[in-house]
Amino acid sequence: MNQEMEIKQYLHDKSIEYIEHGKELATNCVFHGCDDDSRPNEHHLHINSETGQYHCKKCGESGNLVTLKKHFGDWPDKKTSPGRQHRHNNLPAPKEAVRCHKALPQKVRDYLITERGLTAAVIDEAMIGYGVFYGRHWITIPIFGIDNVEFLKLRSLPWDTENPDKYKTYPSHSAELYNGHSLLVSKSEEVVICEGELDAVMARRHSLPLAVSSTAGAETFKEDWLAYFKHVRTVWLCFDNDEAGERGAHKLAALLGAHRPDISIMQIKLPPEVGEHGDLTTFLNLPGAKPNYLFSQYAKHVGGEPPVDPSEFTEMGIDELADILSQTIKFDYENKVIVFLGMLTAYTEEDQLNLFLTGPSSSGKTYIATEVAKYYPAEDVEEFAAASPTAFRHRRPIIDPDTGLAYVDCERKILIFMELPHPKLQENLRPLLSHDKKEVRYLVTEKEKSGANTAKDSVIRGYSATVFCSTAMRMDEQEATRSILLSPDVNEEKLIEGIDLTARKNADPVKYEAALRNDPKRRMLERRIRAIKKLHIDSVIVPDYTTVLRRFKKITGRPKPRHQRDVAHMMSLVKALALLNAWHRFDGDRRIIANERDVDEALRLWQKVSESQELGVPPYANHFYKSFIVPAYQEKNAGNPIGAIPVGVTRREISTKHYELTGQMPNEDNLRKNVLPTLLAAGLIYQERDPSDAKQWLIYPKQPPKQNEGGEPNNEKR
Repeated sequence: MNQEMEIKQYLHDKSIEYIEHGKELATNCVFHGCDDDSRPNEHHLHINSETGQYHCKKCGESGNLVTLKKHFGDWPDKKTSPGRQHRHNNLPAPKEAVRCHKALPQKVRDYLITERGLTAAVIDEAMIGYGVFYGRHWITIPIFGIDNVEFLKLRSLPWDTENPDKYKTYPSHSAELYNGHSLLVSKSEEVVICEGELDAVMARRHSLPLAVSSTAGAETFKEDWLAYFKHVRTVWLCFDNDEAGERGAHKLAALLGAHRPDISIMQIKLPPEVGEHGDLTTFLNLPGAKPNYLFSQYAKHVGGEPPVDPSEFTEMGIDELADILSQTIKFDYENKVIVFLGMLTAYTEEDQLNLFLTGPSSSGKTYIATEVAKYYPAEDVEEFAAASPTAFRHRRPIIDPDTGLAYVDCERKILIFMELPHPKLQENLRPLLSHDKKEVRYLVTEKEKSGANTAKDSVIRGYSATVFCSTAMRMDEQEATRSILLSPDVNEEKLIEGIDLTARKNADPVKYEAALRNDPKRRMLERRIRAIKKLHIDSVIVPDYTTVLRRFKKITGRPKPRHQRDVAHMMSLVKALALLNAWHRFDGDRRIIANERDVDEALRLWQKVSESQELGVPPYANHFYKSFIVPAYQEKNAGNPIGAIPVGVTRREISTKHYELTGQMPNEDNLRKNVLPTLLAAGLIYQERDPSDAKQWLIYPKQPPKQNEGGEPNNEKR
C-alpha cells in the first residue's frame, strides 16, 4: 500500500472525515479541539497525502503518520520490551471515544431518550457516541479499562436494516465486563448483572445498584472477571426473558456458587408484561413500573449464601459469646473471647489484631485458635504448621501484568501459625503486623538456575488478623508489643472437663460433629459472622474516646512507650464488640458507632490481661511467678530474723512448691529454657550463684507481691 492510500485508509478507519485539495487533506484538529467552534468546512489540520506530514494551523501540532498513530495508541513503543508492554498500547485513545460522543447526532440522541428511556445526563456520563466503522454508521459505547478506553462496542442503528451485524467491536476485541473496573473501584456490595451495555446504563438512570454486562452476551462470563467482585456480597441476575437468558443465568449462578459461595445469588424473573425477549430496559419503560419490585417481588435466591435476615441477630455480649464457645472450649474465658474478637477484626479496614498464645505443651494454645476459627468462613482462614523466612511472601502470588510485581493478598484474612515461625519471618512481617502500610514491598536477591543473582520484587497487600501459637515464651520486645499476649488456663477443673470432652468426641466422632453442626446457637453465630463479613465494614467509630482513654490510663498507671500500641489493641476490642452487634450500632448514615456497653466489656477483658501486657510476659509465666516462685521464696524466708539477708530459692524448691500446690511436677526443661529466662528478661527475678554450691543458682523475686497477691489461675468456666 502506497503512502497516500495508507493515510486515507487510516483516516477512514478512525472515522476522521476530510476534504481533499490536491495533495492536501484537510480535517478537524484531533489534538486540542481547535475546530470545536469552527465554521463548516473550516479545518485547521492539514495532511500531505504524499509524505504523511501534518500540521495544525491553530495549535501548531505537527508530525507524520507514525506520530499520528502514536497519538491514537496504535503504534507500539519500541523502547518497551514485549513482555512489559502496556496492555492499552494498541487500543483507541480516550479522545476517540470523546470524538464519537461529540459526533452523536440529534436523531440518535432522540432515539436513546424516547425509545430506550435514557436521559441526556446518563448518555453523556456513559459517553455514548456515533461513528463510522467498517464502512457503516454505529452507536458507540466505550468500554473502559482501569485507565483508558479498551475498545468501542458498536451497536447497529435501529433503522439500518441492511446491516448484517447487530453488534461489533472496534478494534476487534475479546469479551470484557462492561463496568467491571467501576465495580472494583466503587467497592459496591451489590451488583446487577444484565445482558447489554444499554441495560446497564438504564440501571444507572434509575439509580439501581451498579450494573455490569458481558460485551458478548448472556452466556459469556469469564471466570477471570470474578476478580472484579472482590467486595460484592449480593448479585442480582437480570437477563432477558428468553431461553438464552435463562441458560445464561443458570450457568452464571453455578459459576458464582462454585467460586464465591459467600455471595447471595438472586435471580430476577421479569414479569410476563415485558413479553418474549423482554429485558431490563423493557421492564423499566413499562407504564407505572416500580424498579424496587425487581428486588422485592421478582427475585428469588438461586445460589450461594442465603439472604441475611438481621432480625435474627439479637444483641450479644461477651458472656453469651463465651457460652457458645464453651461447647468445645472449656474454661479459658478471656482467651477464647479475645481470640474470637481478634479474628472478627479481620473484617475491618485497618483495626486487625495480632494475638500471641503461649504456654506449656498440651495446654490448648493451638486448640483454642483452631476451634474458634471453625466458626469463620473457611475461605478466610489460613493455617500454617511452619513457614520459612521467605516462603510466606511467595504463597499464591498474583502477578500484575503491567508491573511484573507479585502480590500476596492478606486483606481481611485470618492467619494462624500453629507453631512459632522462623524468627526471621517474624522480623519480615513486622511492617504488616504494625499496619505501617497497606502494601509492604520486599526486594530480595534470589539465585537463578544459571547461578546468577537477581533481585525480585514482591508485595504483601492488606492487613490480616494474626494468631501465633508457641510453647516458647521468650520473644523480642517488638513482637511482644505488636500483639496481645495470652496463655491458656492450666488448672485441674479444666483438665477434668477437657478429658471428658475428648473422650466424648472420640467415642463417636460422627455423632459429636453432627451435634455441633446442628446446634442452633452455633449455627446462628456462624451465620452472624458471614453476615458481618457481607456488610464489608471499613471502620467503626468510638465517639467518646476521652472516656475510654481515661479508663485505660486508670488500668495501666504510668505511661510507657508500649501503651501507644496497647491502647490501639484495646480500642480494636471495643470496635470488634461493636461489629459483633453491627445491626444494633448503625446510625442514620449506616456507620457503626460503638456504645458504652462495648467499652465496658472491652475494658473488662483488657483488665484480665493487662498485667501481662504491662510486664511484656505471657500470662502463664506471670502466673507461674506469682503462684509458685514468690510463695516458695516467701516461705523460705518467713522465719528469718528482722534485718537478715534474704535467701533465694533453687529450681528444685520451686518445683517442690509447684507439686505441693498442683499435685504434679513442672516440666523441668520448660522451666529452665522458657519460664525463668522470660522472667529474667522482664526484670521480675534475678539470679545469684549459691555460695555453698557454685553449680547452683539462687532465684530472687525483685519485687515480690504481698502474701495475699499470689495469683490463682482464672477458673471461669464459661
